[in-house]
Amino acid sequence: MNPYQILNVSENCSDEELSKAYKALAKKYHPDVNPSPEAAKKMVEINCAYDEIKKMRAQGMSYSQYSSSQSQGYAQSAYSQNATGDERYYQALDQALRTGNFFMAFQYMNAIRNRDHRWYYYA
Repeated sequence: MNPYQILNVSENCSDEELSKAYKALAKKYHPDVNPSPEAAKKMVEINCAYDEIKKMRAQGMSYSQYSSSQSQGYAQSAYSQNATGDERYYQALDQALRTGNFFMAFQYMNAIRNRDHRWYYYA
């Protein structure tokens, strides 16, 4: 999912608007304030989206440029080793974590179907 959509801001929003949206969502979903079990997951998603946007802006890239370049690299590493099932997602997850792309790592975590001990280790 587009990190701008997660934070409910447009791609051309100012840094101030971005920060304001992040703080509002963090205030709403922070686990210390919101006891819902889904709040912690939502907070991780919000943090990852905010970090991803900051990284894109630091590199001077738009979301479409950034996501295209990132996902191509992960897809190549994941599929080049003839991985099957969830293994291809674990390989892409490893690549995302090594490069500090936590938003993509979060997306791969959600794509893994078999949530066994390995999944919980990464989580």
